[in-house]
Amino acid sequence: MGYILERVYGMPYEDLLKKKILGPLKMRDTTITLEPQQRDRMAKGYDEKGSLMPDSPDQLQGAGAIKSTVNDMLKYGQWQVEEKDEAVKLSHQPEYPSGNYSAGLNWQMMSSAGNRIVWQDGNIPGFTSLCINLPELKIGW
Repeated sequence: MGYILERVYGMPYEDLLKKKILGPLKMRDTTITLEPQQRDRMAKGYDEKGSLMPDSPDQLQGAGAIKSTVNDMLKYGQWQVEEKDEAVKLSHQPEYPSGNYSAGLNWQMMSSAGNRIVWQDGNIPGFTSLCINLPELKIGW
């Protein structure tokens, strides 16, 4: 997806990320290319045997190369929960329903007791992430 966005917008994915999301949300500690002081603070990934995993290549772009802090991710989560931005609203629209489960634009969704659960997860060797939002309840983690 990162490479497609680069072609559509005619700019590097990292610059597009900064312009469209990171800058407006003041996520100053989220990036693909780490500065030396950020590299020193980066969490290390380990496998099931406790062996250190290599860093993910920056070429993975939107599929695992983005590095962030908890504080910045909380800003992103709040943005998703609030659903004020038109792009966020669009990304939370169910496109492929199957019972109470559906998929939208990069989000998975379920409905329970009149509330939506909107989530996505991902992983690369040594790391995993999960973002869960319940917009009607104004909860995200």
